[in-house]
Amino acid sequence: MLAAASTLAFVGTVPATAQDYYIGQVIETGATYCPRNFLEANGQVLPIAQNQAFFSLVGTTYGGNGVTTFQVPDLRGRMLIGDGQGPGLQNYTQGQVGGQENVSHTIANLPAHSHPGVIQTVTGAGNQRIVFRNSFGVTTDNQYVSGTQAFDGNLEATTLAVQKSGTDGVVVPNMSPFLVTRYCIAQFGVFPSRN
Repeated sequence: MLAAASTLAFVGTVPATAQDYYIGQVIETGATYCPRNFLEANGQVLPIAQNQAFFSLVGTTYGGNGVTTFQVPDLRGRMLIGDGQGPGLQNYTQGQVGGQENVSHTIANLPAHSHPGVIQTVTGAGNQRIVFRNSFGVTTDNQYVSGTQAFDGNLEATTLAVQKSGTDGVVVPNMSPFLVTRYCIAQFGVFPSRN
């Protein structure tokens, strides 16, 4: 009984071991620093000589000269997407960067379009008597030029001009709502085997 109790006491006091991470594995943390054996994924350049296992996995995918240096991915201000091509999407390769935080709206990046217009005309004799200047009676003189006719036809494209308004090149944010955390990449750990 005493032996069983001492065994249980020993098992209860064994510290928990941390998860083993694979070299090159990226984690996200809410801490203000990266854990031991991890580097901040901030694009820093590393020497190959001191990081041969790490270099053998990432190579120059994220930069470096491939002879003496290589670079870790720079995930600051970036959204991560998977390698490959999803249904109906374009193909993305590992290490590829793209996108913009802001875009400028100009006439050049608007699609071709038209603005229909309606011109209302009046038909009938041009010498009709009408109520004039909000009066209650009809004037005794003609208010239109005699013999006018309603417009019937097409206007040339240069006859009317649509004027733009606003400012050219206004910068508009192009970002979804976000929360900033820290991305870290394992510099040391278990070397991952292929399936």
